[in-house]
Amino acid sequence: MRPLMHVSINDGPGVRTEVVVQGEVDLSNATMLDIKLTYACSRASHGVVVDLARLDFVDAAGLCALTNACRLCRIRGLGFEVVNPSNAALRAIRAADEDRLLPLDAAVA
Repeated sequence: MRPLMHVSINDGPGVRTEVVVQGEVDLSNATMLDIKLTYACSRASHGVVVDLARLDFVDAAGLCALTNACRLCRIRGLGFEVVNPSNAALRAIRAADEDRLLPLDAAVA
């Protein structure tokens, strides 16, 4: 059986930390996403970019993890941006009115 969600964190010196989220995020695994995003935000030195191109589904718990990470980055004085949101991710973000809080890639904003 394939995992419901996969998260990879790519960082390096002098670049923004990239977090790639794939699969489905719901109440059953949103806490793990929150932990991984918090880890990325706490280690980042040049901001965080969250790539949602391969996200098939996200519910309110997953959106909460994203907004928590955005808030943490802002507290640390770092940039935070959601890029390449899939249709499902963009639909959920807009339906929950989270596009007011989550900085979206200019191409979809």
